[in-house]
Amino acid sequence: MDSLMQSMYEFLVELDKLKRVNRRAYVTDGSRHENSAEHSWHLTIAMVAFQKELDLQLDLERVLKMALVHDLGEIDAGDVSVFSSKRATITEDEQACIERLADYNTAFAKETRELWLEFEEQKTEESRWLKVFDRLLPFFLNMATEGRAWKDQNVSRSDLLRILEPVAQTSADMYAWMQGKIEKAVSAGWVRDS
Repeated sequence: MDSLMQSMYEFLVELDKLKRVNRRAYVTDGSRHENSAEHSWHLTIAMVAFQKELDLQLDLERVLKMALVHDLGEIDAGDVSVFSSKRATITEDEQACIERLADYNTAFAKETRELWLEFEEQKTEESRWLKVFDRLLPFFLNMATEGRAWKDQNVSRSDLLRILEPVAQTSADMYAWMQGKIEKAVSAGWVRDS
């Protein structure tokens, strides 16, 4: 038991570092940026709620685990905005972190690698739907804060449409709803019209 407890202690204390990774999105009252651990929790809740509403035929346990680990690579790599030109190169740094975490002496540490890779590869229904909600939640937060993070990053309509492509590919209805909100954001000056 001592060995197990020590291994779990080391692993879970390491994962706690995700709380220190701040994202670009603001919490709904605009008082601060959300952190990556909060985002992972929010994503997990969203998956449960939408799975019921949309009657998604997914392996819910797997997708919830994936939601909890999908951003663990940010412990070492930090959060890089989906609108940043650095986004294309950050995956290597995130994967190095995942490999480091997988070396911890726990069964779940090894599973984190599988789940993270599944999310990155986007080959399963679970990973594709999780990507949809990973794009949707920051969108919700921006709408709730009058586009604050979008304005901070000088985001344009075309930027938004580009990063929402996974939504368009998986849920045309959800994407259409988001397009209507984008037009509102452009009209309100929260997003550039280009």
